[in-house]
Amino acid sequence: PLIMGVDLSRGRRDKSVIRWRQGRDARSIHPQKKMERDSVKLADWIAEWIDQTKPDGVCIDGGDLGGAICDILKSRGYLVHEIGFGQVDCVKEKDLWADNATQMWADLRDWLMIGGIDNDADLKAGMTAREKRKAGKNLDTCRLESKDEMRDRGADSPDDVAALALPFAKKFALAMNNLIREICLEQTLRQWVQDAYFCVGFIKLHRADSGTI
Repeated sequence: PLIMGVDLSRGRRDKSVIRWRQGRDARSIHPQKKMERDSVKLADWIAEWIDQTKPDGVCIDGGDLGGAICDILKSRGYLVHEIGFGQVDCVKEKDLWADNATQMWADLRDWLMIGGIDNDADLKAGMTAREKRKAGKNLDTCRLESKDEMRDRGADSPDDVAALALPFAKKFALAMNNLIREICLEQTLRQWVQDAYFCVGFIKLHRADSGTI
């Protein structure tokens, strides 16, 4: 399935970034970046790229203005998933990782052994920008430092890596609409109906000629 990840920012020094991953491929669709503070304009931008690329799943950073943007998109009929980096609902290895962000980064790290990424300077810099912290009551799990902690020590926010990591938050199957489009099911069914009408008409005509109707 094609999964779209959206890391959001209100501007200032950071950008909002959209990245896509499909299996081992995270470079065929070029990343999109935007400096924008307006929630509605950001929702418009995301909706435009959902319409253009038709992903099977969309994972959006739920921090800061993310919740409002997800609400806007849902009100327009888009199916999007709000992901809280500091929450734990997506953590699969709870004995290792303390929050969603750390689990996603770990999954991304493992995927990079077989996956392909683009040659983007921001992406490369962000891969090693975040430091680790001990977490848990007994300090026996690990978490990545937050973006606020990174800013406090003067480091840039790893927006590109966050956008690339977000598709690992959930498991998606190939969307039914995309599957129907890929196998041309709609055109096939239409042709079947046309063929059926032709056959019924031919049979009626034949019976009329033979005097059975």
